[in-house]
Amino acid sequence: RLTSLQSDDDSSMSKGGFRRGSVSRLSNSSIHSQLRWWNLLLLDSENEFDQKPKSCLQRGLRFVSAFWHSCKIYARLFSWHMLLVFMIFWALFSATAGLAAFRWAKNVESEQRSHAVGVAGELTRFLGRELEQYFVPLYPLRLFVQKTRLIHLARVAESFPGSSIKPSPPFRNTSATQDYPEIQADFDDVVDGIWQSLDPSLRASILSLQVQPRGIITMVSPRAGNEGVIGLEVIHESRKQPAVLDAIGQSGPSVVGPLNLIQGAVGILAYLPVFVDEDVEGTMETQEIPRIERDVMPRMKFWGFVTAVANLTKMAEWSGAMRDFEYSQMHFQMKASTEADGVTETHTLFDSDSDTFDVDVEIPRLHWTLSVGWSRSFWPAWFQPAVACAILGAAILAGLITLILLSRKKHRLLLYRIMPRSVVKRLQQGRQVVHAFDPVSIFFSDLVGFTDLSSRSSPLEVVSLLNEIYTEFDKLAKRHQVFKSDTIGDAYMVVGGAPERCGGPEGAARVTLFALEALEMIESRDMGIAMRAGI
Repeated sequence: RLTSLQSDDDSSMSKGGFRRGSVSRLSNSSIHSQLRWWNLLLLDSENEFDQKPKSCLQRGLRFVSAFWHSCKIYARLFSWHMLLVFMIFWALFSATAGLAAFRWAKNVESEQRSHAVGVAGELTRFLGRELEQYFVPLYPLRLFVQKTRLIHLARVAESFPGSSIKPSPPFRNTSATQDYPEIQADFDDVVDGIWQSLDPSLRASILSLQVQPRGIITMVSPRAGNEGVIGLEVIHESRKQPAVLDAIGQSGPSVVGPLNLIQGAVGILAYLPVFVDEDVEGTMETQEIPRIERDVMPRMKFWGFVTAVANLTKMAEWSGAMRDFEYSQMHFQMKASTEADGVTETHTLFDSDSDTFDVDVEIPRLHWTLSVGWSRSFWPAWFQPAVACAILGAAILAGLITLILLSRKKHRLLLYRIMPRSVVKRLQQGRQVVHAFDPVSIFFSDLVGFTDLSSRSSPLEVVSLLNEIYTEFDKLAKRHQVFKSDTIGDAYMVVGGAPERCGGPEGAARVTLFALEALEMIESRDMGIAMRAGI
């Protein structure tokens, strides 16, 4: 029995091949493919269908032949509907996988960003604690000012005249302190003791310790290298005034900077205000200080400041801030801006030589900005390869689904060649099918001399002959709208009036016209055989 799909192509193949007719497309194409490759492999057995491949080359060629044959079958079945199905599934799977990859990457980015913010926040707290170290020498210095003869420097500073040499920024002539060598001696003794008590690393980063009665830099240790700052009136110096007044108003420590210092370095200044009893001469009422104008500490007056000046570069080396960033594989940049007389100065405190930053963290009280970024971007590097793999995987999955649908379509079409579509659909629903058609016209035929011809021909020649004849019969059946009921050996049967109902005369006419053209086809070709037909 030969079963197949339909086609309108009736072109002949080479000798020993098959006609591509409306029947036998799938099964006969498979037989033809196998015979062609077996002949190529020089299988000398007369029973070629039972011959097994003897070498790896034969196995490989047989596999390639089967694969190529399957591809041709599915290519014939493929249509724009299947292409649309493939594209829909591909888009659906790609979107689903891509969305999952995006959400995963978004979660990773959020975690990385949170981690970066946490590291930056921890570092800012660390820097805040490190800055507090610069106030350590100021507290004992303030105590000595309040308890020793240094307290009288306020009365001396009150009489400091303005400097004609350095009118801007405002300087005072502090030469009057030379008349009080005992006060200078007390200062030297106190500061020497403080220097000795400091940690060596901290001591290396501090440029100087100062006392500033009435906000005027009067005594400095060490004096060498710091002569240029003596006499500066910080309360009226525009770059320092906001932080200085803030320190007075809060009666607590304050940090100014970073600044380009007169000493020639970029540094910060730690101010600690000194308040003393109101009966000390030369002190200042806080109500009289511009922008404060209130009583900060009851029954006490503002004496001045004790100050520590730190070298910012050495501070960074001492604190190890850059090493912490490098260990965390992060980019970093800390900047601070100061504004004076309408001019803004921006200083870079720490920098990892990168321009990629994603998170900004403000350092309280200092108005410094720490910008940090990941050495590898917050967005995971695997995202693009993952999307590519998702698209490729979606294409493979959509292809497999399309292949399954094509296989189902092939099986369904094969069933349609065996039984009417209505019968197949009912059988698939699990229903019994019994149809009665009355009246119908039936065509019977067989080939005269087929038995003798078969005994004188090879199996391939017999199959080729039957395929050629029944391919043409299938075309005629389709043209005259009759149903091919069966093919058994050389017998061919068609029915008119079933399964598509029509009137008895019409069905008889269709079958008769089919029979006449079938006989004419056999007679027109020199095949060495004849056909018996009956209705």
